[in-house]
Amino acid sequence: MKPVSRLLILPPKNTGDAPWWVLLLLSPFLLAAIVFSIVLEGCAALLNKVTGDESVFEGMEKRSGESICTFTRQLDYRNLDPVVIRAVYEEIRTAYGWLEEYGPFPLRATDRIFDELCIDGDDISFNMLPAISHRAQRSLETNMVPDPLISYTAGELVTYLSAQPHLS
Repeated sequence: MKPVSRLLILPPKNTGDAPWWVLLLLSPFLLAAIVFSIVLEGCAALLNKVTGDESVFEGMEKRSGESICTFTRQLDYRNLDPVVIRAVYEEIRTAYGWLEEYGPFPLRATDRIFDELCIDGDDISFNMLPAISHRAQRSLETNMVPDPLISYTAGELVTYLSAQPHLS
């Protein structure tokens, strides 16, 4: 009687090993990539230590439990528009949506937009500022263009937008 085909044990397929010369060609590139990433991280750490700047991301543990209430208390909230405060807070947090999986992003009014939050000047001018002004019903058509906007802190951005006229 012939064995049933589904019960037959098949010999393993010979996939063939990669030729030794392929591994030899790729190894310098792999080694260079590893060395480059180590050197780049070392330079960034050294620059941080020399300049004394602590990124917001490095200090997130110290800010646990902070919310929009903490952000608002750091401002002169009695003289500012609360809608602008919320719009600035939420738009900056939206820029860091990928951080939400680690918990709420702890924003402070003293965080420098460009230096600490690493938000590009073009992103501020062309994406965030129009979105914030639209949410807060503020006009950006005045001659009060901030110069340079990237040196602002989050609190100064709230003050700037609160000084803009309301849309009619």
